[in-house]
Amino acid sequence: MESKIFALSEIGQLARALIGMLKERKIIAFYGGLGAGKTTLIRTLCAALGSKDTVTSPTFNYLNIYRAADGSAIYHFDLYRLKTLESFYDLGFADYLQSEKGCACIEWPEIIEPILPPHTIRVTLDLDKNDPNKRAITVR
Repeated sequence: MESKIFALSEIGQLARALIGMLKERKIIAFYGGLGAGKTTLIRTLCAALGSKDTVTSPTFNYLNIYRAADGSAIYHFDLYRLKTLESFYDLGFADYLQSEKGCACIEWPEIIEPILPPHTIRVTLDLDKNDPNKRAITVR
């Protein structure tokens, strides 16, 4: 799939497009290096879903749970420090991927890639080399 360049000011547009895809798929995996904008996009996505919660990266506890306006849960994972797939299972997180009453937003999903369902929305963000306020974004 081809990448598109988005300015940070257009991130709301991207969030709304992802919400449109959530009707069928409830898992979004966010790939990209440090500072690529994964948490910023998730924060914008949560706001577009009507969440009033403060959205921060759950780096030190792996998971934050927010509520959308309709009461459904938004599970925000940050797996940067997770070392093994077994740890994901041991922490009971695999159950969240099966939830019908919410969606899972997963930063640094590489460690659990083998168990992500085929219907997972995969978003890759890369810094634009020419403009720090733009990102190359691929959605597949």
